[in-house]
Amino acid sequence: MGLKGLSTPNDGLRYSLALYENIGIGLMDANPEFVAGKDYTTQRYVESQIYSGAYYDTGGAETIEEFHDRGAYYYFSWPRDGTDRSTRVNVHQKFVAGTDITNMRLLLFDHSKQVGRIRIQDGRVIDVQLEDA
Repeated sequence: MGLKGLSTPNDGLRYSLALYENIGIGLMDANPEFVAGKDYTTQRYVESQIYSGAYYDTGGAETIEEFHDRGAYYYFSWPRDGTDRSTRVNVHQKFVAGTDITNMRLLLFDHSKQVGRIRIQDGRVIDVQLEDA
């Protein structure tokens, strides 16, 4: 699951927590203060590259500069077994007082390791095939 706040790393985000299956993962007590020569987002950047698989990809991953310029995508991993049918995610965020959040956006998405083929005939589902990717 990934989180993307359409903002810069120094936008005033102090706290972000995603709860899924009663497991909370997120940015705890993030430091939004800008100090020249220091980047407090390096660990989150590296963890996101690892969780997304980009770190191990032969094509490489985006640089930390691209991570900031494009708007940071934060990837988190929740281990699940094949019987889990959880669908609810709660996201809590806290910003430093005075932060303009008027146009703030949050995008949540899920990656699946299965490919599905659904056949529909006469408006009815007649076949569903799932295959591990």
